[in-house]
Amino acid sequence: MPSNRSFREVIEIPENIQELSIKADLADLIFEPHDEDTLILHGFILGGDPPKIDKTWNEDNLDIMVTRARSESRIYSVKMKVFIPMDIIKKALNVSVDIGDIRVDGLPINILKIDVSNGDILTGGVTAEQVKLSSQNGDVIFRGGSFKNGYFSTINGDIRLEILMEKNFNVYASCNRGRIRISMPIGVSAKILGKALKGKVLITPKSYIRSYTKGEYEEIVFGNGDANIKLETLHGDININLFAELSMKPS
Repeated sequence: MPSNRSFREVIEIPENIQELSIKADLADLIFEPHDEDTLILHGFILGGDPPKIDKTWNEDNLDIMVTRARSESRIYSVKMKVFIPMDIIKKALNVSVDIGDIRVDGLPINILKIDVSNGDILTGGVTAEQVKLSSQNGDVIFRGGSFKNGYFSTINGDIRLEILMEKNFNVYASCNRGRIRISMPIGVSAKILGKALKGKVLITPKSYIRSYTKGEYEEIVFGNGDANIKLETLHGDININLFAELSMKPS
């Protein structure tokens, strides 16, 4: 039986780094804010040797490549936890993984891009100008937080979006074999174009709709229609849910 082993590598971040890119061929990654000027890759492997970690940078970009070590064992997994300094990397975080799940919690960033071939993407409390989450085989989940422009896609999986903003944002979500579920405050002001080719567009509650037009795309307008939302799925339903807005201000 292969033995369980863990690894830990601390990466000193060069000065003036604004954009971080991480690529991995096989890894589960968790990103969390940290208050030190370091980035910590903390992981767990099952069998084999610790992965190889290559680092390159120029000007304001830091690139990290995580690749599997050669191993005779066919049972091999990598799990890592990455701590990102909140006061250093502000411009962009780019993550690309072949096999593995990605989780990002409470990160303030200008641009967040995550691309996974086989795995789920979960973000919570992310504050960004632009968010782009894409998985070929897996679920895409965005909970809380805020953004100006959001792009979400998956081929085989579901998309679940919890939007806390009420207006002045853009969303595009697309999936092939899966369901799209979007939840928004009751006071939202948005125009939604929804197309479920082999499914239904479901709205709860319908009493807050200002106008509703059916066609190739079903057009649903809440309030003055300030936000633009486009939802497309081939095999699956689109669920639009309004919820009573929770106060985000301290009491």
